[in-house]
Amino acid sequence: MARRSPANPRYQRHTGPSGKTRRSASSAKVKRAGEARAAKRTRFGLPPATPEMKRWRRIWWALIGVALAFAATMLIPGVRENRVLATTALALEFAALGTAIYIDWKRIRPLRMEQMERAKQERKAREGKR
Repeated sequence: MARRSPANPRYQRHTGPSGKTRRSASSAKVKRAGEARAAKRTRFGLPPATPEMKRWRRIWWALIGVALAFAATMLIPGVRENRVLATTALALEFAALGTAIYIDWKRIRPLRMEQMERAKQERKAREGKR
């Protein structure tokens, strides 16, 4: 970067106004009519969830909560010193996490992929009518 010269009027405060303001580049851009299209999309561009997906997702969240609860019980000093309780809590935590991963892979993902494929077919059908 070039060194700034103190003799340059731009860097002298006593010479008066040093520059001018410009409008931002975003205000100069043309407004597009894509707002209606963006309003149709849901969060992350995914189609809305079906009731079955919502039910499985609720079970998934419950299992994640159970796993966190068992992890928190292992922090209790009485449980930490009792080897049987600590091992049982750890095993139950892993069981809950494993079940949650299974539900995500085998139940929720296929439903989500099916829903996305259905939305894609509907989108193609709508574009074909135009």
